[in-house]
Amino acid sequence: MFWPGKMRIDIPKDNFLSNEQIIGTVFLELDKPISARGVRIAFIGERGSGKHRRRVHEDTLTLDQSTEYQAGTKTYSFSFNFPIYQKFDTSGFGFLKGLADLFVTQDLYRYTDWWLDASLDIPNALDVNTTKRIYAKAAPTIEFSAPLTRQDFQTPRSGF
Repeated sequence: MFWPGKMRIDIPKDNFLSNEQIIGTVFLELDKPISARGVRIAFIGERGSGKHRRRVHEDTLTLDQSTEYQAGTKTYSFSFNFPIYQKFDTSGFGFLKGLADLFVTQDLYRYTDWWLDASLDIPNALDVNTTKRIYAKAAPTIEFSAPLTRQDFQTPRSGF
């Protein structure tokens, strides 16, 4: 067999809100004993496409150290916090700031591709790895208990 084993990432859901905790398990199944540098998982976010793609977020956890791994199944638990949504910075727009604020209402992570990447690092060989795509949910909207009226937007005038 070409691969010494396989990996799988299990998470209870794949849609997350800002600052929500991602909790899951990595399963490593080996067909034969193997010496490796360790098991790691990374939480990655990238934006853009093609040669203009750039990484905007990366957290990495080491789940196991360098050792001789025996044949069989091992499980590793992990958790990450989904990043807090950040709004585009419009402070450099000068006198157009008000106009920019009207049109730039999306958060920085809306068009970001997110995934988990787990791997067993095997020296001088192809690593055993897997990826799992995850998605950012839109931020919750604010709902008003009563409809707003024109008087809600009028400022009181001082007596003249």
